[in-house]
Amino acid sequence: MPAALTTKISTRDDPVTARPKVSDLYEVRQGDIDRDMDDVLRLWRYLPGDTPPQREKLDWFYRDNPAGRGLIFFLDYKPEGKPVGVVCLGPREFSIGGQLTTGTVFGDFAIEPEHRSLGPALMFQKAFLELATQQFSIVYGFPNALSGKVRSFGGHKLGYNLNIFVLPMDFRPYLKRRLSTWVANVLGLAANFATRIVYPVRALLKTRGHRVVEYSDEFMNRLWQRLSSSDQQLGTRDAEFVHWRFTRSPNFQFETLALVNRDGVPAAFAALRTSEDQVTVVEDAVATDALAYEALVAFLTKRFAGRTRALRFTISEQRGHAEQILAAYWFRKRGSFSAFATLGTNAPVDTDVDRVDLSFVDNDV
Repeated sequence: MPAALTTKISTRDDPVTARPKVSDLYEVRQGDIDRDMDDVLRLWRYLPGDTPPQREKLDWFYRDNPAGRGLIFFLDYKPEGKPVGVVCLGPREFSIGGQLTTGTVFGDFAIEPEHRSLGPALMFQKAFLELATQQFSIVYGFPNALSGKVRSFGGHKLGYNLNIFVLPMDFRPYLKRRLSTWVANVLGLAANFATRIVYPVRALLKTRGHRVVEYSDEFMNRLWQRLSSSDQQLGTRDAEFVHWRFTRSPNFQFETLALVNRDGVPAAFAALRTSEDQVTVVEDAVATDALAYEALVAFLTKRFAGRTRALRFTISEQRGHAEQILAAYWFRKRGSFSAFATLGTNAPVDTDVDRVDLSFVDNDV
């Protein structure tokens, strides 16, 4: 805690010294990605995790974002004349009932440890959120993805729940938690063998004429045209976004799955990656309707039976049909985290913040 914020204990002969207001010690200002790059990278060292984001993340997510150049805001500590906190805003294009509009996700929110008291942090949050709502139609974030103790941010309650669903594909590690090693190995191998038969047969029965095709920009643009013309409220998924978000990601390598319906019309898309613990993470999964979504799940369980430790989906509660489908395919809820969203001053009149379909692909990772 800076000396200026310490509370002085008074005595009879020593009158109480007034504690400085937070606004007297701190101020919030907008920075510039190029000019202030060194300060951004320095403050990113205080982000949670062992490996802070690097220059590649700054270039990819904030400078070269197809929805627009990112913004940065600093929390300056006046007595020392230096920034002690930073937040970065990454633009994200949304379709709201067929109308395109630009929102933003706040990410990489970091404050030096000695300045993390409630006053400066809350002042910083409220200030940059107010500035963001003046420039973007939707402002949202995933602070709870980093800390399960977070219940609000900048005065906004975290009203979104994103649930994590997992389907084991190799049963041995799970059985070893409850059984002896040799029993778990025997039963696990038997269960693994059964899934290699059951999942492909189920896929034949449940795909309802959908089939896998090679991904292409034309496919993705046609799929997005169908998605954006519906009454859904979700982030852009055109070919430019997919190329930027998945192909150019400096953090992970992705593979894609593209489905068309029996008429050859694009119906569903998924982007996947393999985590360090050999779990296949479905980073994004979108479909034109419930039948296409079920076909997508069926194809994924068929493809990865015996090839991965588990399949993991993270979906918002706004996708009620998706949760029902995953449960029917024996996925089980294994956790959740929260997010929040608020509307900006220029949001389309039809925007319902409670219906905006946020998913993990809308995050800044």
